[in-house]
Amino acid sequence: VDGESKDIVEAGGVGIGIQPESATQLADAVLRLASDRALYAEISSCGRGYAEREFDRNVLADRYIEVIQRLSS
Repeated sequence: VDGESKDIVEAGGVGIGIQPESATQLADAVLRLASDRALYAEISSCGRGYAEREFDRNVLADRYIEVIQRLSS
């Protein structure tokens, strides 16, 4: 998927991008993860950490406060 979704997946190393509505690419991605345990483990471990770092409400609120403080200085 192009766009923000692809950027998030690539930046976090949290998945395999596929084109929307492509059953073939989806099946290939699932089979790849099923057969490549190292890739599966890497993606699995990256997912939670990336979500906690980038999308936790407290983290986002702290970033927002920093931006507001910088702009008001």
